[in-house]
Amino acid sequence: MLKVFLSSTFKDLIAERQTVEAAIQRMSAQYIGMEHFGSFAEEPLSRCLRKVRSADVLILVLGHEYGFIPKRSCISMVEAEYREAIRIFLSFLM
Repeated sequence: MLKVFLSSTFKDLIAERQTVEAAIQRMSAQYIGMEHFGSFAEEPLSRCLRKVRSADVLILVLGHEYGFIPKRSCISMVEAEYREAIRIFLSFLM
């Protein structure tokens, strides 16, 4: 089954996230989104990047918000997820 990770800010893009989730489910693919992560002991950034690495596809939905910047980081969660996906993609090319 195709695993699809949705990366975006949350509060400003709730309707857009729901639309993308519904489309992914209609494709019979597995949706991976932060709203279904639940509680966990792992650092949120580590958890998100691990989920990005487990996905076959990353969908990036951008709005006007930059997003949450975790402690000990200078970039948002969304940018970190994007950079991780690019890193994985480029590693396949080498």
